[in-house]
Amino acid sequence: MNEDAPSEVRVAGAILGPLFPPLDLAADDLYERVNVGERVDGRHVPSSLGFQTGVLDHVLVDAFVACVPAVKSLLAAGTMSLITEWMRRRTLGALERRTMELESERKERLAIQQSMERLVELLLRYGIAGDRRLAETMIARIIAQVPERLSDNEDDDG
Repeated sequence: MNEDAPSEVRVAGAILGPLFPPLDLAADDLYERVNVGERVDGRHVPSSLGFQTGVLDHVLVDAFVACVPAVKSLLAAGTMSLITEWMRRRTLGALERRTMELESERKERLAIQQSMERLVELLLRYGIAGDRRLAETMIARIIAQVPERLSDNEDDDG
């Protein structure tokens, strides 16, 4: 099994928790304990789960315990594979989007670099800058000042 795939216990807890809201936070642990044969019923809930004796409705706990085999069967019948595949696709989708974003950024940087080189060549050809480094520095400083210049112009316009 893929180590990034959710465990059966986590998936079962994610199914059982919303069905039994008072047990939601302990659903993983309760499922696991019932699954390994530990005695869990409405009157015997392990204190390590954070519940005080008598606080839980025993019928609710008994219903939870009764549902464990059905959830285990549901997962074994293919739901586990389906959920794992959904999660894998969601992760791949995010990775594919990020890869596309990075590729787009790379293309944008390349286009900026090529345009910058063209502008530098023109500044050199017409004698506006004495050397390549000076031309690149001039352009970079001017570009960095654009937001401020535009803000100043808006203030003058207003």
